[in-house]
Parts: sequence; structure tokens; C-alpha cells
Amino acid sequence: MTYDSWNDLIFKYYFRNTSESKVIFHITLQDLIDFAKEENVEIAKDKFATEFPDEFIRRDFVSKFWIDLKTGNGNIDDLQSKIIRLKEQAVSSNNYKNLLAIVAVLIMPICENDDLELHGNNYYGHLLPFLKANQFVNKEKKTSNFLGAIKLDDIWNYIDQWAAENNLPFKSSLTVSENGAIRYVNSLMKESLLSPSKLQKFCILFDKGGLVPRVNIEDERLMSAFKTYYASIGLSQTKFKQLTKKDFKDYIVSVLRNEYDNWDGTTKIKEKDRKTGRVKEEAGNTYYPLYLQMDYNVQNRLKELVA
Repeated sequence: MTYDSWNDLIFKYYFRNTSESKVIFHITLQDLIDFAKEENVEIAKDKFATEFPDEFIRRDFVSKFWIDLKTGNGNIDDLQSKIIRLKEQAVSSNNYKNLLAIVAVLIMPICENDDLELHGNNYYGHLLPFLKANQFVNKEKKTSNFLGAIKLDDIWNYIDQWAAENNLPFKSSLTVSENGAIRYVNSLMKESLLSPSKLQKFCILFDKGGLVPRVNIEDERLMSAFKTYYASIGLSQTKFKQLTKKDFKDYIVSVLRNEYDNWDGTTKIKEKDRKTGRVKEEAGNTYYPLYLQMDYNVQNRLKELVA
């Protein structure tokens, strides 16, 4: 597959089932491989994904980030140069969709570990082993400014612009701290803290919290349900604590609000078995608000009935 083709596939992965809900850029390398097989994309000429082992598909994707097709990337400096080159090509051709693969690679190390808790620069302590293990680089070399060097803020801004122009339900979570520092790691974390499988289970959380759809619910009530029933959607205590910290409180409130506003009252869950590829569907309850209308002027009503 070409680099363009991989970006087309990632685009389809993120935006295939969009409604009004904001898309979260959560993805693992295995998710991408599985989706390539699900779509049975053409990996080589007249050869399709289901004909190849996972390792071959993984290597095909990874090789698109090599600065040298024969030797790969010596270390993260080579990967940095390649990403900058890919970014410049996408921008010069106004093909901002081709920035999706770059962001996906940066998010993957966080998504690989569901209980991962990151603080500042320890992101690189997870990025570098991921890059080495999957052959994005041949050797680990320490870095503390990789995200700044590739100007991740520019990448997010271009993606935001492209999404807005194409009416796509996405906007990055790039923020600036009080001292003016760009919070690169936080912008990646907010795309990867909650997987799509976790988000679809928020209906269970609303159910257990005694909520019904399409009524005016305060943020505090949604947050209370989350704090009480977070374990029911498969969140670990580590992930729960991180989501309720100051840095991410506004984020989790916005996610709760978005999921609740798009909840139709059902608690139906679909999950795919990685081994068999089969989709298991668990049927649940359906809730609707019940409105009662009462006439308090009983005497006038009785006169009307008698007349």
C-alpha cells in the first residue's frame, strides 16, 4: 500500500460510523491491522490483506515512515526528519488527510496500554520502546522535544482546519498552559484515554445511574454517575483517577455530555472478538422519558364536562 492508501484507511477507520458525536482518534497498531483485513484492502498488486499474516501488514505500514527503504530509520532523528517531510508534502498539496497517519503513530503507544498514566515527558519513555519494538527505528535514542520538533501543534491545526472545512465531527484538544507552554502530550492523551469500545458502554453507566435520555441533566449528575459506576464500563481505577484529575476534568465532563446528548435510551453493546472476528451483540434495556400533563383547574374542567 502507498502512504496515501494508509491514510485513506485510517480516515475510514475514524469516520466510518460518524453521527453528530465527536470522533476520538483512539487507535492501536493491531486495530489498524485488523481493520485492513476487515476491509480486505489491496496490500500488494492483486494481493489483499486477508492473504497476508499480520506481521507483513504491520511492516508495510511501518515502512512508510522509513527515511531509507533498505535500512529503515537509524534512530528517532531519522523518524523526525521523515515525519517533517511527510507533513510538508501533505501541506504543500493541501492534502491534510495525509496527516492522520502521523498522529495515529504518536497516539498508538498510549493506546497500547489501557492503564497507562502519563505525566509530561514520560510520554517518551513509552514512545521510544514502541517505536523500537515495531521497527519504526532501529535503535532507541533519548529525546525530550520530538513533538515540538515536528511541530505537533501545526499538525493539529491543519487537521482541525481540514475537519471543519469538510464538516467532520472532530476538533483536537490542543491547549496552552498558564506559562504559555504548548501541552503536546495532553493533546495526544485526550484522544487516547477512552477507546471506542469504552465510549459505547457509557449507555450502561447512564442506565445504572438512573438516567433517561433527552431530558435536562446537569453536568454534576452525569459526573456523579461516572464516579459511581465507572467500573461497569471496564475502566480501571488508575484510568478513573487520571480522568478525574484537574487536567482532564473538563475533558471527561465534555465526553459525558456528548455521549449523553447522543444517547437514544438503549443499552445495546457490540463487541468484536479479536480471535474469531465475530461481532457479539448484547441487547439491553430501552429508556424513554415519560411526561405527565395535569390540569389543576378542576372546577372549570368539571363544568366543561357537565355542559
